[in-house]
Amino acid sequence: MADQVQQFDFDNLEVIKFPVKYRGNWYVGIEANGETGQRYHNANFAAVRALREGQAGEDKGLADVELMLVGRCLYTASQVEPNQGEFFEWGGEPIWLEIDKAVGREVVKSWPVRVIKPLYQKLKEISQLSESENTSLESLKNQREELDKAIREMEGMEESTKNE
Repeated sequence: MADQVQQFDFDNLEVIKFPVKYRGNWYVGIEANGETGQRYHNANFAAVRALREGQAGEDKGLADVELMLVGRCLYTASQVEPNQGEFFEWGGEPIWLEIDKAVGREVVKSWPVRVIKPLYQKLKEISQLSESENTSLESLKNQREELDKAIREMEGMEESTKNE
């Protein structure tokens, strides 16, 4: 029995971070925490639902998911003296950055898509967030088939209890 118990040791797990420079300002991308992951998945489901129901619009679309994730995972930073902040490499040179606060959706939405898109992709990757497992067409069809099967089984059970 003891052989079947799985152990998880996260003592040496470090949060993944990467430096970003845009318009002369420093930022740090940080992998999503649990709350951001939850918001990401909820926003994804809401966007798919809105799209399916023909109600996609501002703050309900898949593009809003990108703004939310980047806004919550990209932090303002300032360059500091060596050994005073977080260490990163930039162009093969060491830099130290002091991380401040998340930039937020409102700031990110004013940036060009060609800045937002690669940040979104990188943050989604390092955070191990993937809408494909939940919102791909194939996945949704599989979910629908499973739900239809469960509904038929429950309807069958109701019919048999009515006939008793």
